[in-house]
Amino acid sequence: MPDLPRTPKAFAKRWPAFKGWLQARGSEVRTPTNQYELARFTTPEGVGVVYRNGREVISAWKGGADDAFSAFLDAKPWRVGVKTKTPGKSKRDRRINDIMDRDGNACCYCGGLFAPRGEFASPGKKMTIEHFVPRTNGGPDNLANSALAHQDCNNRAGNLSVAEKMRLRDEMREG
Repeated sequence: MPDLPRTPKAFAKRWPAFKGWLQARGSEVRTPTNQYELARFTTPEGVGVVYRNGREVISAWKGGADDAFSAFLDAKPWRVGVKTKTPGKSKRDRRINDIMDRDGNACCYCGGLFAPRGEFASPGKKMTIEHFVPRTNGGPDNLANSALAHQDCNNRAGNLSVAEKMRLRDEMREG
């Protein structure tokens, strides 16, 4: 196994190339969830995470992150592959959970909260997945292009450009 970076600075130098390498092999690069995570991405084992400690040293490679980085350094084959399904969890449910973990339980446009899962939502307030660059216009179906929106808010945004959608968000939140 090749030498893995030992410091966040050494890892950061390789991160842009490693990130592209991961994405080309089917991995979804996710947003770190706390200050000690340098990287978070999907692996054949689930989610790989590279951690640093308070002394600016990489302290752990979890969930197959070390295997992925080693394959990257050695130019060896590596793919995320087909994940086994979790009983009762659809791809949509997993995506919604990932978005809620990242953004919270609020509409990306108006900022209003969603009804708790399983409870009735009034018409127009149902939770939808907003794709900032619409899939019908070639936008990717990934976490980076997704947010949660009320059905009415999502319909109002329609096929606006991303910049127009952000202006709409600002207008809706101002009042």
